[in-house]
Amino acid sequence: MLIAVGILALAFTLFLLLWYAYQVMLVTFAGLLLAVFLHGVGVFIQQKLGLGYSLSLALVLLAGLLILAGLFVLIAPTLGEQVDEITTEVPKAWQEIRQSLQKTNLGRLVLREGQEAIPRQREIWSTLAGAFSTTLGAIGNLLIILFIGVYLAANPGAYMRGLCALIPRHRQKRFTSVVNEIGNSLWSWVLGRLFAMGVITILTLVGLWLIGVRLALALSLSAGVLNFIPYIGPLASAIPALLIAIPQGLKTVVWVGVLYSAIQGIESYLLTPMVDKRAVSLPPALTITTQVLFGSVAGILGLALATPMTAVAVILVERLYVEDALGKAKDEERKDEG
Repeated sequence: MLIAVGILALAFTLFLLLWYAYQVMLVTFAGLLLAVFLHGVGVFIQQKLGLGYSLSLALVLLAGLLILAGLFVLIAPTLGEQVDEITTEVPKAWQEIRQSLQKTNLGRLVLREGQEAIPRQREIWSTLAGAFSTTLGAIGNLLIILFIGVYLAANPGAYMRGLCALIPRHRQKRFTSVVNEIGNSLWSWVLGRLFAMGVITILTLVGLWLIGVRLALALSLSAGVLNFIPYIGPLASAIPALLIAIPQGLKTVVWVGVLYSAIQGIESYLLTPMVDKRAVSLPPALTITTQVLFGSVAGILGLALATPMTAVAVILVERLYVEDALGKAKDEERKDEG
């Protein structure tokens, strides 16, 4: 009886810990994704150049610093000017829209309804930004993610041995196999997201340049980076582009809207399915449900990490519960589905 009460108390304590420390878990998981990426690139260099893993990882980190420094030197001046112009032009464009809407009854109605909805919008954005509203703030979280990623990537074997020490000896081989499968899945997902972000950036830059929209560099980089966040990211990146295009005429605004819609269609129906299929086969309904759940509970960071966390959960359920606990192989699952 006392053992059962103790187990129940421990389970309840763990539940409370997970509930109140979910932001810490999300930041830790983001650090794990960074570690998977660094480890994967380090192993690739190790195999190609025949160097030790530590030296290969050091080269990866050094190359990353050099790339960031080079981008800063080459792009920062132009990007800074364009960002300054965006912060100036967007309010001006919004003011022009307000003045145009004030001239009609329908426009005044839209403005009035929009003003009434502002408190609700603020609540929504406050909730979505909750993931980075901790005491340390966004910079603190990014530093934590960076340190976790580097330390995990520097000595993954030590952490793996620590986890295996908690597993019965006869189950350690199976546990290691499942962890390796999770690592491969996350590696594929990270590479896919980086590839998608790069494609979105290039397509947006070329499209805005062809249309003749100013500040194309800043707008395309923001589109690529914000694409990491499902649903909200593409919408947030399109709004400044549309506002910047307003002074250039309605035709330009329409073309910008068509461009962002087309790129979002390519990302949603081509790039993302390719990424998710390679990482792990996730049912669309499950993906959408987990994204809404994590987004509503944990904000932007939860929304961004919902898919890889779901992929990890699916692998754990399939391997440790369906196959091991229930004793059902994949062939039996297919027969049941058929």
